[in-house]
Amino acid sequence: MLNQFLDFIAENQLFLPNQRILLAVSGGVDSMVMLDLFAQSPFQFAVAHCNFGLRGADADGDEAFVKQTTEKHKVLYFSKLFDTKEYAESQGISTQMAARDLRYAWFNELLTKEKFDFLATAHHQNDNLETILLNLLRGTGIAGLRGILPKQGKIVRPLLAATRQEIREYATQTQMQWREDYSNWENKYRRNQLRNEIIPTLKKINPNLDYSIQQTAERMRAIENIFKKQVEKTREKVINSSESVIYIQIEPLKKITEGLIQLAEILKTYGFHYQQTKEIWASLDKESGKVFESANYQLVKDRHQLVITAQNRPHTENSVWHIAPDQTELSTDFFRLKINQLLDLQGFTIPKQAEVACLDGEKLVFPLQVRAWQAGDYFYPLGMNQRKKISDFLIDLKIPLNLKKQVFVLTSQDDIVWVIGYRIDNRFKFTEKTHKVLIINKL
Repeated sequence: MLNQFLDFIAENQLFLPNQRILLAVSGGVDSMVMLDLFAQSPFQFAVAHCNFGLRGADADGDEAFVKQTTEKHKVLYFSKLFDTKEYAESQGISTQMAARDLRYAWFNELLTKEKFDFLATAHHQNDNLETILLNLLRGTGIAGLRGILPKQGKIVRPLLAATRQEIREYATQTQMQWREDYSNWENKYRRNQLRNEIIPTLKKINPNLDYSIQQTAERMRAIENIFKKQVEKTREKVINSSESVIYIQIEPLKKITEGLIQLAEILKTYGFHYQQTKEIWASLDKESGKVFESANYQLVKDRHQLVITAQNRPHTENSVWHIAPDQTELSTDFFRLKINQLLDLQGFTIPKQAEVACLDGEKLVFPLQVRAWQAGDYFYPLGMNQRKKISDFLIDLKIPLNLKKQVFVLTSQDDIVWVIGYRIDNRFKFTEKTHKVLIINKL
């Protein structure tokens, strides 16, 4: 098994001989075999053990056993006791999810603090089989069918080529000691039920199930790589970005091969699930204005594009920022304003960009204010002597619904001076009589 272990590390370029590896060791047979194989190899490594406080004396016994083994191998050892139940209750999640969150947060902390290059976990071929079947049962994309990757970010899985049976046979032949976690045989968890009941039945149909799924996973990894490259090309064709806004052009998208599936991959980044994507796709030929929401983003189907923005951040509507007479910059969570007062107007020409406001400084009363526009707000758009509601102004500009929520105004006393980034008020425009200009640039 040692040669298989070393070959797999080399073939998959998991890490280099001079890099430091942190091993996640529970005390079970899989992680103890991984520890044993590392101990026979020239790699630099240390061991980290989590005690989740869920199994009483058994968990304490696991911790003592792992510590004793690391002392025998004379390797650096880290351990931590977690109050997993308390964390699960406080977060409103299952104990399994809580344990996962706690251990990976601690592992990442150790990687940074102790300057390890990678974290090694003892996932093997059967874990991959279980993961793929679980993903298939709950509905998955390509990534779910390719299963567990040998290397993912800072996590490496050097036992992924071995089966559970091969690992146990190696442990038995070398008379290795390990600790049994008997909760693995309880079917209250979905993975255990799959492992103990479903997979044995499937193996009666296909005795080579492990091998078949492994071959499928390898093919799916290759397909995923091809698919990702195609999706990147699609992104370049259909997406335009402006500050924090994502625009997906509808007509080019509709011409893309398997556009729905590629759109689902793009929207997954923003938290939209596949069923939502199907509904979004169905809306492409319908009237504009349909709104879709994920946990953190809002998507509006506009006339010629899908417009994605972050959900309103807290206090957006009530936030007010002030600009003093000598202030040169204003930074908010939404934009930045660069402010400049100009007294020498010789040779000055008015910029044409909507992101730049040139205002008659003598008509302004400081401090100026910046706030979100509100229902009932009105101003006199540049070039007009009649007032117009901002709501109507934004409709005329065909601003998508979610972008309307991100429109702010600059005010002097109670008068709107500038609908920021769109149009200044005619009453505050630069004229031949202007002797002092306030130039504000939206960045």
